Amino acid sequence: MSKVTGIIEKVWENAVKTRTGHATAYSIVVEGTKYSCGFKLPPGVVEGANVSFGTVVNGNYTNADTKTMEVLAPPTAHTATPAPKGGTSAEARQEVIVYQSSRNAAIAVVDIMERAGAIKLPAKQADKYDAMVALVGLLTDEFHCDAMDVYTGNMVVNRELLGDPTTERDD
Repeated sequence: MSKVTGIIEKVWENAVKTRTGHATAYSIVVEGTKYSCGFKLPPGVVEGANVSFGTVVNGNYTNADTKTMEVLAPPTAHTATPAPKGGTSAEARQEVIVYQSSRNAAIAVVDIMERAGAIKLPAKQADKYDAMVALVGLLTDEFHCDAMDVYTGNMVVNRELLGDPTTERDD
């Protein structure tokens, strides 16, 4: 388990269907990395707060261990997200469009993965639904974060994966 300390950049709420009904799952972004937090956030965990917590790896995802989460400092006027000023801004509209597109892409990816047999679903129909809805939610959040990073210019490019742009390619 590694320790993460930093300012919460974004808090995501995602409605998911569970065995007992619907619930809200939470994720946070700290230092540009998204961490799933489960169904309950500790008090004071809001955008702009300085937090410290341990992490738990679950398959391909890194989750925040909310039992170890500690709010080191509440948001300050400098770090807090400003309150919206009436009306809808172009940025807010763009974020909604990006979210909708991310949701559609996530649904398409889950469909392709399911048809290709790339994901193992539970045997019971109700459990299959829950698993697919949860996967769509996780992928939506991941795609949305990535797309907003590109839109806002916060994208980190891995130059090793792209190769040297000065050399000719044999595509």
